[in-house]
Amino acid sequence: MFEMEGIEDGPASGINAALPLILAEAETLYGERKPGYEDVRVEFRDSGAPCVEFRPGGATIYVRSEISDTPREAFCECAHEVIHLLSPHYYGADVRTGSVLEEGLATHFQAKIYQEWPVPTTEPFNPPPEFEHYRQAWMLVESLLTLKPDAIREIRNVKATIGLIEEADIVTAVRGISPDLAKALVRPLETLKQELQQRGQDDKD
Repeated sequence: MFEMEGIEDGPASGINAALPLILAEAETLYGERKPGYEDVRVEFRDSGAPCVEFRPGGATIYVRSEISDTPREAFCECAHEVIHLLSPHYYGADVRTGSVLEEGLATHFQAKIYQEWPVPTTEPFNPPPEFEHYRQAWMLVESLLTLKPDAIREIRNVKATIGLIEEADIVTAVRGISPDLAKALVRPLETLKQELQQRGQDDKD
């Protein structure tokens, strides 16, 4: 595993050295990346949420500068964005319309890397309360993977682009999945977020 402290060129050097291994792990678990984005690098920045910005032939993963001296946080934040590199898909002006499946898988992989990189830990990964919709999406993906551990690869054999996967694709690839789970996985994450916010408001009232 990789430690970022003490690297002469700074923490970005360490995370970029580990990036090919994180990408390879994602491809092993969930299927090959869409070609055309081979030049990938990680940069730290002082403002804004973690994200991927695409450019001709590649992409840049941005993670928060405030975690540049904590390798575990940096690796797992990077890992979340790596999932979006498997099958890039443009969602339109609202970048928060990714599906529950894609964002839940990204959070699942983020948790996996958190517990394994740069060295294993038994400390659980817990998204902060303001990201409860990501945690809920993650739990739905966990349900899918419990039913069929290689479900993502099988679903991507039906339709390769995760952001375009539909309920019928999941039902075709994963025998025995409940219609409710398949439907929940293909909803926009923003819809899940709004439902949770409404539920919280109802509880207050």
